[in-house]
Amino acid sequence: MQPSEVVFEVTDLLHDKSVDVRQSGSEALVYISEEYPERVAKYRDDVYSGISYPDSIVQSNCAIIAGNLAYYEPALADEAAQHVGAAINDPDPDVRVHVAIALGLIHNEKSREYLRTLQNDSENEVRQQASKSLQAHKKRGRTDADARSDN
Repeated sequence: MQPSEVVFEVTDLLHDKSVDVRQSGSEALVYISEEYPERVAKYRDDVYSGISYPDSIVQSNCAIIAGNLAYYEPALADEAAQHVGAAINDPDPDVRVHVAIALGLIHNEKSREYLRTLQNDSENEVRQQASKSLQAHKKRGRTDADARSDN
């Protein structure tokens, strides 16, 4: 089976009737998106829809996948931030923590706005992750500026 076929089959699991299968598929897709983001990007609409699924594990994993896609393909940052940011008020604090992690991978102003909002979350773990993710933005910004000055 070719990598593109594997990505298609695993992405299709996000739509399975079984919650367990959707969770397993989303977890596998997190790992695949780290190694083959360009293959997963073709199915980003499936990933984005998973962010609003009525299951916290699938939501969390899909947020991370969207963050991975935007990290490796900055042209996707605006749309990824929009979809991930839609979950900043999710009732599950674990989802909000994963949203903060994902927003830390999406380097644009909108994701920083969402992270600043999450710094005021009612849950300490969410606030801490939002601060950590904002630090990642600052660090990457310095690295990008250094790379530009070397040219």
